[in-house]
Formats: sequence, structure tokens, C-alpha cells
Amino acid sequence: MGAVTTLAGAILGGAISFLISRQLIIEARTQRKEEAARDRDRRSVERRFDAYADFLKRARSYRNAIRPYVITEAATRDIDALAQAADAAGSFVSLVAESEMTLNASHRVLAAIAASQELLHDPDSASREARWPEANDAMVLSLRQFQAAAREELEISGVDRSWILTHGRPVVPTNGI
Repeated sequence: MGAVTTLAGAILGGAISFLISRQLIIEARTQRKEEAARDRDRRSVERRFDAYADFLKRARSYRNAIRPYVITEAATRDIDALAQAADAAGSFVSLVAESEMTLNASHRVLAAIAASQELLHDPDSASREARWPEANDAMVLSLRQFQAAAREELEISGVDRSWILTHGRPVVPTNGI
């Protein structure tokens, strides 16, 4: 009788030990999967942040180059190179974007670059000069919209998108000044 009780106790203890270790193994697997998912999400955010920052940097370099009303022939070659660099960075944005709003905003930036490039190479200088301020404004607005969309996708707070989507520039109260 004593041997049977000892044997039953050993079997019961072994079964409990087995169940506890099995539960610990399952929890460890679940924890590793969750950690891998968090790591994958973190890398995705970093990859998108880097892509968006690079695109924004290149597009702003282009915008800064086209700001003057009179652009020399030598400057045009540099501006063309900046446009190509922004276009290449925009291609990478298309690969990593997870928000349709960000993707569409990047396409608007590229469209503004293409429109200003077409205008830049327009042989009719009077027409070009008359339309140049509008091209600059379109570029500024599209960049601000992209920035707002990227910040929203990456969950970076601090920007009120409402004024960007409608006007491109914040409305500053004049208070009679």
C-alpha cells in the first residue's frame, strides 16, 4: 500500500511538473512572438521615418533651389539633379508607406516637382515668370501636406492638419495690426 501511494504521488508530482513546464514553454513562446512583433513594428517605424525624412530633405532642397524668380541656365542643371534625387527618394516612400494619405501626399509633392520642372524648362520666359509664384506655392503646400500626413502616420503629435489641408499656411490673427 505504501509503495502504491508513493508511486501515485510520484506520478501526480511528475504530471503537475510537466503541466507547469509546458505552460511556461507556451508563455515563453508567446512572449517571444510578441517581442518579435514589437521589434518588427519598431523597425518598420524607423524605416518609414528615415524614408520620409530623406524624401522631405530632398524635396525641400529642390523647393529652396526653385524659390528665386530668375534661375540661371547653370542653376537649372543643379535643379534638375535635385528633382531626380527627390523623385528617387519618393520611390522609396512608395515602398514603405503604410498610410494612403502619406502615399497620396508624396505623389502630390512629386506632381508639384514635375509641374515646376515643366515650367522651369518652358521657353516662354514671360509665361514662366507669371506662373512661377503659383508653382512655388503648390510646392510649399504639397510639402506641408506630406509632412502632416507622415507625422500622423508615425503618430507624432504637434501639428494641426486642418489648416494645412485647406490653405497650406496657418491663419494668423491680425488683431487690427
